[in-house]
Amino acid sequence: MEEKLVVKFGEKENRVINQPTKQDVDLPSNVVKYFLPDYDSDYKVTPSNQDSNGTLMQGKSGPFKAPDSPIMPFQHLVPANQGKDNCEVFGEGLHRAKVGVLAKLTIKVNYSCTRGKELNKTSVFSVLGVGENHIFVAHPTPRHKGGPYVDFSYVPTYPGEYDLYVEDVVFQGQWQVPGSPFRLKVDGVPKEESPALAKKFPSCQSLRLPRQDLSWVEGGWVTRKLARKGEDVLRSGWVHQPKTCNFDIFTKNDILRASISPTPKTIAVLGTSTERGIFLSLVDLTLKKEEKTDIRYSDLGRCWGFVELRIGNLTYIYQDFRINRANNTVVRNGKTIMVTCHNEKKADEGYKFWDDALAFLGGFLFGNRVWPDLVMLPLNNKMQLSLIVKVLPKSWNGTLYLLSGFKTYMSNQFTTLGRQLEINRANEYPTLDPRVQVLDAFTLSAGMRHATESSPLIMGSEHWHRWCNELDGEMKVCGNPTEMIAQILLSKVIAPDGKDVWMRSIENRYFDNTSSLALRETFVCHDCPKTLLPFHIKKQPDLKCYKLTKGLRRRSDEDVRVWDGSLCPAECMKTTPVGKAYTQSGIVDVRYCHITI
Repeated sequence: MEEKLVVKFGEKENRVINQPTKQDVDLPSNVVKYFLPDYDSDYKVTPSNQDSNGTLMQGKSGPFKAPDSPIMPFQHLVPANQGKDNCEVFGEGLHRAKVGVLAKLTIKVNYSCTRGKELNKTSVFSVLGVGENHIFVAHPTPRHKGGPYVDFSYVPTYPGEYDLYVEDVVFQGQWQVPGSPFRLKVDGVPKEESPALAKKFPSCQSLRLPRQDLSWVEGGWVTRKLARKGEDVLRSGWVHQPKTCNFDIFTKNDILRASISPTPKTIAVLGTSTERGIFLSLVDLTLKKEEKTDIRYSDLGRCWGFVELRIGNLTYIYQDFRINRANNTVVRNGKTIMVTCHNEKKADEGYKFWDDALAFLGGFLFGNRVWPDLVMLPLNNKMQLSLIVKVLPKSWNGTLYLLSGFKTYMSNQFTTLGRQLEINRANEYPTLDPRVQVLDAFTLSAGMRHATESSPLIMGSEHWHRWCNELDGEMKVCGNPTEMIAQILLSKVIAPDGKDVWMRSIENRYFDNTSSLALRETFVCHDCPKTLLPFHIKKQPDLKCYKLTKGLRRRSDEDVRVWDGSLCPAECMKTTPVGKAYTQSGIVDVRYCHITI
């Protein structure tokens, strides 16, 4: 029997978190904003805004009290996003809607309407419906007649009262359209989803759909009070519920059972600090409370290189792998390379960075070691994927899992055209290799756009996760999107045919009773450089390992400082900057240059 947890919400603490990296850049129209590099650094922030009574969800109608624990609330309205712009919004969908019936609203835009225009930036709009047990997103729809209007629509699935937030969003801030949040009442009867009917929905990872089909993840965020399977929710009490399937949720004991199975299982997460949140959620789901007390200060939490957690036959890997931020490889027949500079310092050398990245994949990750069952990473385009696929062993029968649209600051995803372009690009990926699958991470995480590290500011941070101390210390990494994706990865690796099938297959097979779980051994291996700049990947990490006996070891602050970096080539400094980027060192000029080699 699992130990009953004592739940404590709203603990106040001074938190040290990764400084939000803003990608607000003044760029020409032909330069994509979110291709710019980002940084990680530790900064002091103010204490948590949670009240002692757990009240966080503040709307026009007053605060929502957290339902019976452990359903964790979060903020939707704070002074930072209470300002008003000058836009006008109208439509019946602002106040009344009916379950199963399309509801619409329209925002009228003019030159002086948005704060974004006044700041000479690009503005986008967000429409989010927030109920006590359900959150949904309204999507922009194409407009055939044109004009200064932006249309939104949604189809309600659950009746009740909602606060409908209509917001003007830019990289510097967030403003309410006058009248927001609107009080919305949804009438009607919800579709019957009894426990018996819930069993008819397959496990999402067991779906056998065309690999280009991204629509299976469409749905909304609900609490256990509305979930088809009330026990299958995240530790926060929330879960993303697709329309066509159920996500299997693995408890700590489930994960430990998987760790003592006879078959090794490995999940490798590659990417930036955004994707590292998924790795950290995996770790937080797995380690015992006393083992992860110092997770935020450990090599697992503060690594710009390679880090690995092995628990029995279950392994999690994270490698800092910013290829989606680096410029592509060699141009002009291999005689020049692309260099990115921030002010007078070099940020990365595209050719060397890619060369090292591919060598790491082919020579280390798929070298003389247990190959991962699943590799997850973000990419920018089909050409980058073609380079990755070439180094994958032909005999590998695992999954290359690509994230689409997981960056909080990808403002183009909030527009009809930008969203369609991203979907079209993602649909191309699986055509290169049958082992490639794509997760529409934008759709999955959209309902939690007020729950970023900078909550409720949507684009104030690149991170969907934050350090926390919930569930009496059992939960050190908070982030519904990152934990949801972590559960998806566990499902695909541990129970590809569904958790129920997996549970039947291991019954009385790997252990006689739960006391066997205590026999597991845990190791941490790492090669974490002291510097981030220039972006670099070690072809063959030189791993230092230790057995976890008490808890994760703290890493010295001296080992996590940002290096000054090498100087930008003189010929590059003569060029005009393509834009600006916000870093922990302040605003920097960004230059992209072709340098002869």
